[in-house]
Amino acid sequence: MRAQLESFAGNHAQALDYWDSNYRRPSDDAVETGPARGVAPEIKAANAIAHILERSSDHQMIMVNERHHVSRDRLLTLSLLRPLYRQGFRYLAVEAVWPGDDINARGYPTKNSGYYVRDVVFAEMLRHALALGYEIVGYEIRGSQKNTADSRSAQARRDYWQARNLLDGTLSKDPDAKVLVHCGWAHLQEQPTSSWEPMAHFVREMAGIDPLTVDQTLLGERSEPDFEHVLRVEAERQGLAGANPVVLLSRGGVPMQIGAGIDLRVLSPRTRFVNGRPGWMNMSGRRRAVTVAVPECRKTACIIEARNAERADEIAYDRMEAVRTDSVVLYLPSEAAIDLLLFDLEGNVIGRRPPVQGRSS
Repeated sequence: MRAQLESFAGNHAQALDYWDSNYRRPSDDAVETGPARGVAPEIKAANAIAHILERSSDHQMIMVNERHHVSRDRLLTLSLLRPLYRQGFRYLAVEAVWPGDDINARGYPTKNSGYYVRDVVFAEMLRHALALGYEIVGYEIRGSQKNTADSRSAQARRDYWQARNLLDGTLSKDPDAKVLVHCGWAHLQEQPTSSWEPMAHFVREMAGIDPLTVDQTLLGERSEPDFEHVLRVEAERQGLAGANPVVLLSRGGVPMQIGAGIDLRVLSPRTRFVNGRPGWMNMSGRRRAVTVAVPECRKTACIIEARNAERADEIAYDRMEAVRTDSVVLYLPSEAAIDLLLFDLEGNVIGRRPPVQGRSS
C-alpha cells in the first residue's frame, strides 16, 4: 500500500524502495527464473516497440503487463497505441478499469474509473487511447462472479472471469477484432502452474487464440541492482540498455526465454532524474517541463496537482509531493488549460492558481 501511495504522489524512487523492502528479497527473481548471477551469456538487444510491431501481425491479441506501483510501466502500452491502431487494433482491454464506468461515453478517466487509473501516466494512456478511437473494455471480475459455485480457488476464479469478461467485451461480439490488453503482473502467463491458473491461459482455452504476451516485471528497474534480475544487470554492463525499452535476444537473434509461458521480456531504461523528477515523465514528448512557484510548501509537505481547468473530475495531468521547497517542476500538456491545486497531506486545499497553459520552463 505505501509503495502504491508513493507512486500516486510521483515519488518513483520511494515506490521502488518500499516495494523491495517489503515484498521482495535481493535476487529472488534471478534465483527463481534466471541463470546464476555472474554468468555472462551472449545477448543482443532489439528495440522493443519495433519488435512487438513486427510480430503483431501474427496475433489477434497482444497482452502487456505492469507492476501496479511503477508508473513508467504504462509507457510501453502508451507508445504502442498509435502504431497498433494503424494495424487495426480497436479495443484496449484494461484490468484496472472498473466494471460499469462510462469512460467511453465520457471520453476521459476519473477517480471512479479505477483505483490504479488515478496514476497520472495510467490516465494519460487511457486519454490517448480514447482520442485515437479505441474502445476501453474493463474486464475485472464482477461482484456476483466472485461467489460462483465451482471448484476453483479464489485466484483461479478471478482469472477465469477476467478472461470471460475480456472476451465477452471484445471477440465474442466482434470475432475479427484485434485487442490490446493491459494487465497486472502474472495474469498474462499462458501456462498454468500447480499454484497459479492465469487469465491468459483461460483466454487461450476459451477463444483458441495465441496472444502475444509481453512481460515488463521480471527485468524491470528495482530500487537497487541487487534486487534486479541477472540479465538486466548484464545487459546494462554490456551497454545494451539504452534510451528505449529493449527485448533481449540470444546470439541467433531469438528472444531470450526466461521461464515458461511468456513470449517476450522487455527491459526498460534506468530512470534518469531531471530537476528531481523522472525524465520519462515527458512521456516521449507528450509533456513539457514547467517550473511552478509553491510558496505554500516552503515549510511543510504538500501535494500539487495539475488538472484540466474545464473538467474538474478528470484525473490530474501531473501530481507530485513537494517537501519544504518553494518551486517544483511539473510535466504538463501544452494544449490544455490547467488548474493548479495544492493540498496538505490530509487532502485539504491550501492553494490554487488560475488556469494556465502548459509551457516549457
